Amino acid sequence: MYQHRFEGITPVVTLWMKREPEICVEERDLVTLVWGHLYGLESYKFGSFLTKEDLLNCLGLFFGIQYHKREKKLLIFNDPIAGYRIYLYHRGGQLIMSDDWQLLTNYIRENCGKLTLNRDEFRYWLKTRFTMGDATLFNELGKLPPCVYVWIKGEKIDWVDTYLPDIPNTANRYHHVIAAVDALARNLKRLLSLCNKLPVLFFSGGRDSTLLLLILKTMGVEFKVIHWLPTHLMTDFLYRQYKQATAIANELGIKVEYVYYDTEKDWPRYANMAFHMHPFERVVPVDLLTVLEYVKTKYGEDVILLNGEIASAGFTLVSTTASKLRDLVARFTSSPYPWYGFRSGIPFMSHHRLRSYRAACIMYRSIVQPLGKVYVYLMRQISKFAPKFRYDEPFVTYARLFTKAQGMIPQGSLKPAEYFGLEMYFPYIAPEVIISRIKYMDWLYEIANPKYAVKLGIKRFGFDYDKVADVKVERLSLPDARTVDIELRRRTLKVWLTLLREYIDVSQDIVY
Repeated sequence: MYQHRFEGITPVVTLWMKREPEICVEERDLVTLVWGHLYGLESYKFGSFLTKEDLLNCLGLFFGIQYHKREKKLLIFNDPIAGYRIYLYHRGGQLIMSDDWQLLTNYIRENCGKLTLNRDEFRYWLKTRFTMGDATLFNELGKLPPCVYVWIKGEKIDWVDTYLPDIPNTANRYHHVIAAVDALARNLKRLLSLCNKLPVLFFSGGRDSTLLLLILKTMGVEFKVIHWLPTHLMTDFLYRQYKQATAIANELGIKVEYVYYDTEKDWPRYANMAFHMHPFERVVPVDLLTVLEYVKTKYGEDVILLNGEIASAGFTLVSTTASKLRDLVARFTSSPYPWYGFRSGIPFMSHHRLRSYRAACIMYRSIVQPLGKVYVYLMRQISKFAPKFRYDEPFVTYARLFTKAQGMIPQGSLKPAEYFGLEMYFPYIAPEVIISRIKYMDWLYEIANPKYAVKLGIKRFGFDYDKVADVKVERLSLPDARTVDIELRRRTLKVWLTLLREYIDVSQDIVY
């Protein structure tokens, strides 16, 4: 374990990390420590504090600290989605930061008494299966929010200070497509040139991973493509994905490696492991654990895994995997148009109150009951970062990063990758890609054409996705994907509540 203590500041900061930092530089009086994978500062001399502009030019998933010994100043920063997870304990003039949640919770229980349930976060977690950007299920244990640029200046720390730029939106769907796709391709090329590892693309056959596949093919670099499917519990949705992935790969002349996993056989074995890797994201990634073991066995650790998930953080704010009606409602409530209508029709409703409700809809499940306990908690959380933004689009983008980008996909993928010693990256969360959406997103067009930037981006490569992916799937007696998902969710919740009781008394009678 790596330990470091920074004296002379309030609070005193102590690091308890699993391993030595990847970057450790002491230039004159400035100490720089970075964990994870930080690309884009290779020629940086680290003789001064990083600026927000410096971090906007960085790629990778990372956490870092800079400390000036003479000036007694400390800067904390991390990646846009807090993919390199850091947990916090702040009490009595001391701040302990660690990437090991069990080490920190054990310390709290041994030295400060028992852990107590964060009931507000527990309600949110029961519905969404993950916790928000700065919270866990324990009142005593916090976590570092995404995209932070935080100075330690006193006992009261502004944890949601961010380097996400506060810029206005000028809706232009054509500029959005060009800027977003060009930024995606440019940053992916830069990432691969800097990390010098074999790219392995996780290819589902959906539009997000297809766009990445087209970019990689155009770049002319060597890469591998993997698609996985179950040997048991094959659903109609997964079978269609398999057929689409095969059809697209055949059309492009790409070889796909198929990896098979067994949910029924491996789920009991992996459930306990998954909880201890990421206890605040309720998912057992049997598929990814199997795939990652396959990748490490065949290609070793000198690879970078490219994951097209959470593309919504970069190209839109709305997921497009639910029912068509729920998708439409989500896109409508996430857009500015209904709130502008309310503001013009109800003059006593302030702009900031309406945009906060819009952010709450993005952070939850499209519609939030204004009188519900979850809504009250959401508004309390929103009030932490609302003053940081003058403009609406960066404000709601941060709301997305603060919640949905903290979900099961990032940590449920990154922690298994870390377990096998592999690096994973989500190309869609490159800062330049996110900024292009903030600048040019056309919400009126998005309502009718979900994730239009990805669709039109694929067309820029001359590929007719709708035609190729429109595969004829014979009717099979396969279980419905939703039915299987609900059963696995119930099974996972039962395991999580049982294991959480080892740390805390988890009440199941909370009204949420």
